[in-house]
Amino acid sequence: MYNTILISSEACTGKTTFAKKNKKVLDLDFFESKILKGLSEKKQQEQIYRFVKIIKKLQKSGVYEYILITTDSRFVKEYINQDLEMAIVLPHIEDIHTYVDRARKRGNTPKWIKEYFEVGLKEITIIEEMIKETNIKLFKISKDEFLEDLIPNIDKIFKKSWFFD
Repeated sequence: MYNTILISSEACTGKTTFAKKNKKVLDLDFFESKILKGLSEKKQQEQIYRFVKIIKKLQKSGVYEYILITTDSRFVKEYINQDLEMAIVLPHIEDIHTYVDRARKRGNTPKWIKEYFEVGLKEITIIEEMIKETNIKLFKISKDEFLEDLIPNIDKIFKKSWFFD
């Protein structure tokens, strides 16, 4: 168990806001998909492998309290391959309209919203299946919640109490 908690969470769940409010949070989510643009599938896999290795080193370093990372299933597969201990926060599929509304309010383009949520809906089910029987803990976020609302529950699972040290 590490002092740094890795949290993978879908778009529009409040990652950026949580990171802006907390100095000990590193938000890498925006960066991950950008490193893959224009690369062949083989090169993408190599980049994903390297990036997850870096995430693992950052987790072990304990510099940050939380590191926020992508829920892209290509990365999730590598989180599993590298045996990361982490939390994944996914919305309930029936609440997806809430996240579309949030994306509109934050200024995402209609094209981005359409593409993201067409893929996102499929990915939620894929990810839930992928992470069964792994070190990845699933947290479902309701339409009235944001990531920071789930942090106490995430902390309970991932942070050791000093009573047991």
